[in-house]
Formats: sequence, C-alpha cells, structure tokens
Amino acid sequence: MYRCGTDPSKEPRIYAKNSEVAHIFKSVIQALDLKVYEFADRMGMGKQVAYDYTMGKKSPNWERLAKIKEVFPQVSGDFLLTGKGSVLKE
Repeated sequence: MYRCGTDPSKEPRIYAKNSEVAHIFKSVIQALDLKVYEFADRMGMGKQVAYDYTMGKKSPNWERLAKIKEVFPQVSGDFLLTGKGSVLKE
C-alpha cells in the first residue's frame, strides 16, 4: 500500500491513498481506545498532524511509523503498513 518517495533532496516520505492513511490511523486510535489528541500527546506530535493523518490529509514518514511501534508495541506492524488484518497483535 505504501511506497517510499525517491527524491534524495527530501526526507523519505510514505505515499498512500488518502483514504488508506485515514483508515489506518482511525483504526489504530480506535483500537487503542484513545482520542486523537491523546494519541498525539503520547506520540509527541502536534494535535493537528494527528488529525491530518486521520483525515488523510498527510502521509506519515517511516520514522513516524517506527515511533508508533515504539510507543504502542501492541499495534501490528503489518496493519500499519497494509491496513489489513488485525490492528493489534494477537
């Protein structure tokens, strides 16, 4: 689902359809039983950035996905990358 940007002058960025990014972030936040602002606080990111992810306005970079796994180890890496399967590890 994701593909990495290839412009070496820019930070590596993940590109996905807006609806897929929104689905992944909404599902993760819901599975963690958090509000968007609570997720943002725990991740150390701005509330607007987190909101933009849930609305599909922005795509995360690889570091952001790694940070989700670090802060919330119960979240499935496969789900973060594909949006398929269980949100939380079983």
